[in-house]
Amino acid sequence: MGVLLVSPAEPREYWCLGKSSSLPEKYGADFLFATEQMGLVGIQRKRFPDDFLASLRGQDRVSRELQQMKQLDYGIWILEGMGTWTNDGYLVYGGRYKYYEEELWGFQLSVGKMGFNLFRVRDQASCIKLIQRIQVWSSKDEHDSLFRRPKPARWGEAGSREWSIHFLQGLPGIGYGLAEKIVDSFGRVPFSADFSYEEMSEVVGPSRAKVVCELFGVEVKVKIKLPRGSKENRGRIV
Repeated sequence: MGVLLVSPAEPREYWCLGKSSSLPEKYGADFLFATEQMGLVGIQRKRFPDDFLASLRGQDRVSRELQQMKQLDYGIWILEGMGTWTNDGYLVYGGRYKYYEEELWGFQLSVGKMGFNLFRVRDQASCIKLIQRIQVWSSKDEHDSLFRRPKPARWGEAGSREWSIHFLQGLPGIGYGLAEKIVDSFGRVPFSADFSYEEMSEVVGPSRAKVVCELFGVEVKVKIKLPRGSKENRGRIV
């Protein structure tokens, strides 16, 4: 995991995250790091509501920083602090700027439309944890967990009724009810397999091949390893 650069303008509490450098500011960020997987990653932090509103309404820094962040491969905004709101959606704020909750929603949507993620955290401690988590996440080789069907809980083995129902729900148009009806009618996943355990083992390994074969009703043949020198049952298949 690469070095995280922290803008010298950040409070001292954030210096523990990495090395002080003014480079992040050239990218409209307060924190900057690079990974092989994600490229150049920049994080802009705004304390909410005072720092955020001063940057948005008074100094117009937000617009400039958003444009600078387009140089990044991955840009993230963090609003630190939740604020207090009235029942009518007004921000309870002692500063000079009035702000409505709907305006904040619009800002979040606009930032997302520009291709940046926006997080809101409760306080400084949560912000530090989030930045650390972002750096770890950005170093992962894969980010496909949301594209996978959830694994079945600890309810049965591969080839069991529950496993078969779970498998069938991965087919287009097959929900739980239809999957259950299919399994109860055929007693299994009603597909024929044109592979052997040995062939599947060469592709995915013995343990995973056993799971696949049990699901499709393919006979699993395992060679018994006898002690060296033993002639009895040599090469026996069970």
